[in-house]
Amino acid sequence: MASEGALDAMPAEVTVGPFTVAIMVDDDGAYDGNYYGVWYGKSKRLGVDPRQADTELPQTVLHELLHAIGTAYEIEDLQRHRIDQDTGRVLDKTDLLTGALLRLLR
Repeated sequence: MASEGALDAMPAEVTVGPFTVAIMVDDDGAYDGNYYGVWYGKSKRLGVDPRQADTELPQTVLHELLHAIGTAYEIEDLQRHRIDQDTGRVLDKTDLLTGALLRLLR
């Protein structure tokens, strides 16, 4: 569970190209599987699940911001995940890019 301090440290909004992206805690528990964030492209909102650890929170926010960048600049590979229908494997590089950016920023 993310601490109040970690959640309070998240910015309320970020500028991504022409968009102002609102970042919010989404504690509806609507996430399935092993992901803790969601990019709402039409409303330009990013939601994070507070059930994740403090250490996972920055990675989730950065990951969802990459989806926002994909939308802002029409980079199809960043807009949404491509999944292999036979294996369920994620085919895009968003997760790899997120990890690399996080290491660079730290």
